[in-house]
Amino acid sequence: MNRTSATVPCEIDEFELAGLTKAPGVNVAVPHVAESPAVLECKLLQIIRLKSLDGTPMNNWLARLPQPRSMPGCWSGTRYLRSPT
Repeated sequence: MNRTSATVPCEIDEFELAGLTKAPGVNVAVPHVAESPAVLECKLLQIIRLKSLDGTPMNNWLARLPQPRSMPGCWSGTRYLRSPT
C-alpha cells in the first residue's frame, strides 16, 4: 500500500513501482490489480439528491452503482465473503 500511494510524477507506472500486475478492466477502461481477490469496477448509473423529512432538498447525494465484479467465491451477491484460509 505504501508504494501505491506514493507521490510520483504521472509518467511513473505505479503498478511497476509496487511490483503489481495490471489486469484490464471488464466494464471500465482502467486496469486493476490482478493479484486482488476482489475487483470493484464502478460505473455511475444514477445520482439522487436526498431530501430532508419535510421534503427540502439537501446537499447530500446518493450514487447508484452496478453490482461489483469480483473473483469467484468472494462476492455472495449481497456481501463480500472472507477468503478461505
